[in-house]
Amino acid sequence: MLYFLDLDGVIIDSAEECYEVSMKVFYDKDKKRSSKYKKKFLENRGLVLNAGEYHLLHESLNLFFKDKIKSIKKYFEDKSGKLNFKTIKEFEKNFFLERKFLIRNNFDFWINLNPLTKFGEFIISKKLKRVCIITSKNKFASKKILDFYGIKFEYLFGAEDIKSYQTKGNIIKSVLDNNKISNSIFIDDSVRNLDTCVDQRVKCYFAGWGYGVNTNYDEYSF
Repeated sequence: MLYFLDLDGVIIDSAEECYEVSMKVFYDKDKKRSSKYKKKFLENRGLVLNAGEYHLLHESLNLFFKDKIKSIKKYFEDKSGKLNFKTIKEFEKNFFLERKFLIRNNFDFWINLNPLTKFGEFIISKKLKRVCIITSKNKFASKKILDFYGIKFEYLFGAEDIKSYQTKGNIIKSVLDNNKISNSIFIDDSVRNLDTCVDQRVKCYFAGWGYGVNTNYDEYSF
């Protein structure tokens, strides 16, 4: 049995870290932060699939607080397939650079923004074997987190790999084909990611403790 696990929302709770980093990229660093704004960001974190989409989330939040839209979720979903490629690519690049800067200059602060979830504690206590991490977090940051918590893994695929393979489902298929594995589990807190895996060799589970909203998937219990 091979376990394919998402990182953010599943093994760690990185919502605070994603807020911290994306705020510094989207806004001037001296901008005053509203507690109401942050609360709405955390409530809608589950809409985001990759780093570039934090730009759209902040755009949605801005319009919401200016009373120009009524629903953050509807605006985000309506615009998610029509993003300006250049803008999103530039934001993603700066997001990863800002994260790297934070890791290298204030690691203790950064790692405390990425605490383990109960499931993360569970896989450590049970010393879960045969783990493959597939995350939209960049590999540099992902490995720092996994090493810090002592989480062992056979494979690590980050944002760079998802971009190359296009979907998490394609990565899973490739790993199963290359290793002739016939039985596996995929746990993610995004239905958008789970929907990319249509393979009889994989049982997909929704992580109910994560950020997303479930539709049509059994929730993983541990």
